[in-house]
Amino acid sequence: MRIVVTGANGFIGKNLCLALSENDRHTVISISRESTTKEFTDALSQADFVFHLAGVNRPKSEDEFHIGNALSTQTLSDALNECRNEVGPVAHGKDGFLDVLYRSQLRTYLLTGDALLALVLGALEGTEPNLQHTREPSESFIRLHNRIDSSALVAASVDDDGEVPVFILSIGTPGLPEGVELRVEPSRLMYALDRGAYVEVLASSTVDLLEDAQSTEAEVPEGASSPAEATSAEVPLVRFTPAYSGKLGGVLSELASYLKTLSLRPDESLVDPDASLAPSLLATAELYMGVDWRDRQSLQSGMRVALIRILSRFGVPMAQAKLNAQHIASWLRIKVTTDLENPTG
Repeated sequence: MRIVVTGANGFIGKNLCLALSENDRHTVISISRESTTKEFTDALSQADFVFHLAGVNRPKSEDEFHIGNALSTQTLSDALNECRNEVGPVAHGKDGFLDVLYRSQLRTYLLTGDALLALVLGALEGTEPNLQHTREPSESFIRLHNRIDSSALVAASVDDDGEVPVFILSIGTPGLPEGVELRVEPSRLMYALDRGAYVEVLASSTVDLLEDAQSTEAEVPEGASSPAEATSAEVPLVRFTPAYSGKLGGVLSELASYLKTLSLRPDESLVDPDASLAPSLLATAELYMGVDWRDRQSLQSGMRVALIRILSRFGVPMAQAKLNAQHIASWLRIKVTTDLENPTG
């Protein structure tokens, strides 16, 4: 829709043009005091809709008010009567509206009129939006931010007596010496202010948790063939072994060859008791190969975490361990074509 806005340089006109231009379906044609007569008539001849906002609101005399408001409106009306525009369902001209307005168009005009009226009344009353509920962006209230920042008295501390540290921010003003206290956890603060920092810290904390688990993890108890058979005090995440003779023995040599293509440099001296990488990976993977293990995300995720811990215990850097664990798990999905009889299934 081609929309003409007169008085486009005024307070309401500028805001209306900005709002209308955000809709790609509208072409906004701005008319101001600087527009020529030709520009004015050309704009009206193309218009599907006209917002007439031009006028004089601080006249120095009655004549100025009459010329700037009454005569300008009459000029607009006369110009529209001379134009003929039948683009779309709305037509204006000497015969007035010849076509019926669609219901959706009527609603658009009504809502636009209500918005303009609310804007004018709000300006007259000097009211601000409800700051507790408004969805206006922060940039809309720069002047309010400046008022707070220029007079705020700020004190910050950290409460680390609980399970998680909490930032404590006390903000007062000369007129509010007792101030207000804000308490926020690091996670919520970063999530609200800097998602990039949140993701970076999250990634590093995941690595830390894995490394902490490696220092306390228990091997699968003797006689337990899966995590489900271990007690809650002995969570069987990994199995280190110097040799492997289980149900996946047929792919052991292939796995050893595949690991060489990943350019891994395991340090078997780091593992106590003595163990070898390929046998330990297969022994651990077997724990998670229950019924439909290829399609069950819980088993797939558990296997990847366990493989990461195996690789990292053999001296593989954590970032490389995470990537290679994904490759090894995918390789096993291709090579192991049957489900194992495993209580986790």
